[in-house]
This record gives sequence, C-alpha cells and structure tokens, in this order.
Amino acid sequence: AHPMPCCAGMRLLAAAAVVFIAWLATGVLLHVDPRERWCMEALTYVLTVIGALLISSCPVEDLDLDVLLYRSTVLRNILSSLFLAVALLWGSFPPHVTILAALPMGYLLLYQLSCMPRKILPTTLLALFLLGLMFGRGCSYFYYIAHGHGTKEYRELHTTKGHKLIPLWYCTGIYDCTLALLLLARFFFFQRGYRAMGVVGSSTLAFYELLYAWFAAVALVWVVEGFVFLHFGEPYAPFFITNGAIYSAPYILYVLLGRETIFTFTASQFDRDRARAVRDGAFVAELLDTMTVEVGQSWYVHRELPDLRFPNEDWRRNWRAGQVLEIAQEKGQFLVGLSATDIKERPS
Repeated sequence: AHPMPCCAGMRLLAAAAVVFIAWLATGVLLHVDPRERWCMEALTYVLTVIGALLISSCPVEDLDLDVLLYRSTVLRNILSSLFLAVALLWGSFPPHVTILAALPMGYLLLYQLSCMPRKILPTTLLALFLLGLMFGRGCSYFYYIAHGHGTKEYRELHTTKGHKLIPLWYCTGIYDCTLALLLLARFFFFQRGYRAMGVVGSSTLAFYELLYAWFAAVALVWVVEGFVFLHFGEPYAPFFITNGAIYSAPYILYVLLGRETIFTFTASQFDRDRARAVRDGAFVAELLDTMTVEVGQSWYVHRELPDLRFPNEDWRRNWRAGQVLEIAQEKGQFLVGLSATDIKERPS
C-alpha cells in the first residue's frame, strides 16, 4: 500500500488522542469549565475523522491492521497507551461505565507478554474500545436523569432548560446502549462472514465497517441534540450540529465514493510531496524493524507485477502466500517458502 496516507492517519489519530487526553485532564485535574475547552474538543474530532479516514481507505490486502499491530510492538504500545488513558480519564466521570473501554486497551498493551493469549485480534479489541465508549456515554444519560445533583449539574453545563430535555436524554441513552450491542453483533457477523469467504484481512475489513457505522451513529446524536438545543434557543446548538457534520463525513464519503476512490485521491495528493514520501517510507521501515518474525508464521510476499489471472479485489493479484522457513539472525534475514521450488529471501 502507499505508505503516506497510512502514516499520516496514524499520526493524526495519535495527535487526536493526545489532545483529547489534555481536554479530559483539564476537566478532571484543573476543573476547567468544558465550555472553555470546546476548541480542544472540536480539534480532537477533526483529527480523529481525518486520521481514521486515511487509514481505513488503505487497501486491506496491503495493510492489515491485525498484522501490523501484532508485529509492531512500538506502534501497538503507543496506540494502546493513548487509548487506555482516554478510557481511564473519561471513566473517571460518573457513572464510570466508560472505564469498561479501558479493559480491551489494557489487554492490547500487555499483548507482548508470553502469558497473554493472542486469540483475540487487535481489531476486535479496538472494536470493543469504541463500543465501550458508546455504551458508557449512553449510561451517563440515565445517571444524570436518576441522580438529582447530576441532573442539575448537567443542566447547568449544557442548557438552561434541562427539565424539558429529559425525554431526549432517555431516548439518547437507550439509543447509545442498544446500538452499541447491535454494532458489536454486526462486527462479529461481518468478521466471520469475511473469514468464511476467504477474504484477506477479514477482521480489519469488519472493523472498518464498524468504524464507519460508529461515526454515523455518534454524528446522529450530535445533530439531533443540536437541533433540539436550537429549538430552545441555546447558544451551544451550532457547536453540536457542527460536530455531527464532522463525524458524519467518513460514512457519507464511504457511501458516495467508496474506499478505493478515497485512497486513490489521498495517495495522489501525497505523491506530490517526494520529501514526505521519503520520510514516511522510513517510518514504515522503522515499524517493520520492530516486527517479530517466527519460524512457521505466515508471510505474504508482494509480487513485482500483478498476476492478471486474479481480479483487482483478490489479494492474490498482488501477493503470494508463504511461510517463514528459517531465520538468520546474524544477517538480519529470513527465508520465506512460497512453493516447493520457489523460496525468496527477504530482509527482516
């Protein structure tokens, strides 16, 4: 895959996590009013949407998130640590249900330990993280309705007409909690379906489908709340509507253009900057250097020329499946067996 959209997407997601952690930390530690921190929150949403769109547009047969996160300890630890901090800080607010999202990220952070079972794929853990955030947000609406002090606090924070918004909070809480469970079932359904069809990167592809649906679901809540606030004359209504428009962008672009068109466009834009191409190529090489290679593991070798016997959507058009046969540690190389008569030497 073209390295630059992927690299740029990863950097933007990491930056979004850092900004969001700062946004949460200023509320938890410094007790700064959220209305004074909304610029940080908006920046988080923009970075998250662009980063996720760049990564998810990369061809799955060229960039399998499970393979990348499984082999690259550095990248896995950075992402899991940042997302773990997000879940823990967000979970520090009542009713603390969002802390459930920290469990899969803690699991991913400890992935390199030999005692940790690796049957759960990294993309499955990322899916659980996203849906844990959604489920926790839904539970927070019920908390503010059920607890008088919490309801008053929420009214003062978001609106001067909180008593009129309780029906909206009920609907939003039910929507978030129910949809989180439905999206989880949908993710496992697509994951198993793609795997049964022999699609390479089946779990990664299912995660991308979940990611687009998650953005659309969150965007819908923002837009509905924004228009309700607008009806009551709240000054913060445009902010909610704008956030909804930002979060709806990935799903709308995916439906209208498709992942391949988005990737072709982004790759062509990055191709204009050759200096960046060199830097991002070095970044990918550094990630590959951190990957663990073991004898017997599957390894895919890129073809120098596409095999025209296979259609564009078939991974075999650009890749050959093999198996690591031998590792020469002193040379930094290993042997990949492609067939009984075809063995290709690859640098580690």
